[in-house]
Amino acid sequence: MRLKIASLFILSGDLYAKDIVVSCHSDSRIINYGLSKLNETSAAFGSRVVIKPLQEYSSANIVAVVKTDIPAIKLNPGIAPRLLKPEGFQIIRTGKKTIIVGADEKGVMRPIRKDESLALN
Repeated sequence: MRLKIASLFILSGDLYAKDIVVSCHSDSRIINYGLSKLNETSAAFGSRVVIKPLQEYSSANIVAVVKTDIPAIKLNPGIAPRLLKPEGFQIIRTGKKTIIVGADEKGVMRPIRKDESLALN
């Protein structure tokens, strides 16, 4: 399963190893767990996860936020996250950036850790 995630990240852009830049709150134990699993998987392909603070979201491939953090990232006016239940999440793709909006920290971590919804085309 982790192998699938890493290959999707790598195949979504260039066909060589690269950094996967993730912007999020780095003080979340739950989100950091998901990122550590992603990093383990991507290391198999020679890639690595680079975590940047949420304030540097513009330089990230992936922006991972809890719905209360949405005002911190200036989304385009046409993009609005839907209502989310506890532990729910939404994946928003805008150009080369993927925004993961979680109802809470578990909602943010789930798509990062599992391959069920990060099939980047």
